[in-house]
Amino acid sequence: MTPKQNRGAGKRRSPAVPLNYYESRAEKRQSNLFFIFCNGKVTEMKYFTELVKDLAGNNIRSQFLTVEFVNKAPKQIVEHARDYVNKYKRSYTENNDIVWVVFDQDDFGENYSTAISLAQQSHINVAYSNVCFELWLLLHFQEQTKQITRANLTKLLQHKQEENKKTKIESKSKLKHFPYGIIRKYGNRELAVERAEKLHNTASQKLPETPWEINPVTNVYQLVRELQKFCNIQ
Repeated sequence: MTPKQNRGAGKRRSPAVPLNYYESRAEKRQSNLFFIFCNGKVTEMKYFTELVKDLAGNNIRSQFLTVEFVNKAPKQIVEHARDYVNKYKRSYTENNDIVWVVFDQDDFGENYSTAISLAQQSHINVAYSNVCFELWLLLHFQEQTKQITRANLTKLLQHKQEENKKTKIESKSKLKHFPYGIIRKYGNRELAVERAEKLHNTASQKLPETPWEINPVTNVYQLVRELQKFCNIQ
């Protein structure tokens, strides 16, 4: 080995970016953070994880985005979100951190409104859907202004899946998760935002204090808009 070849041999090179770079930035409050907590382990988690990839990609902003599954009822999700953010020793209201919780109206009854009230008191945003998150997915493909059940939403999404994949779905077990790839390829996020905003405005006119009680309604479009803004996408 020549002296030139031996130069630097045995020495460990420092990484281009220190391993604790992003954590230290958060600790020093040099960047605001974006947190999403949801109780849908498959559908919601898959949707937001993939959406973040689409919006941020390898952009540095993606390093400040957290999507987490919380296997709890809405009120407990809000409490978990509040405690989780506090572990960073940050005041998310003072540091412009963005905190969202995502849950549905169905199956939770009275706990639903209680959770939203607690979130508002805690300055945490809520992305709610009545009757369920699948409404937001459907709006990527069509309008939905009439009251609907979860079962009918499932049937409509099944039809969209069959229509776009050109295959017949025989097993209901294959409908546990609507593929994000179909939403990306055949859906329209901009139209989904427009349709959801119309539904939400109508619900807010009918029940200004509790628009989430109207079926159908979803304000997930507000979360999506904030994600786009955070990732510097207009």
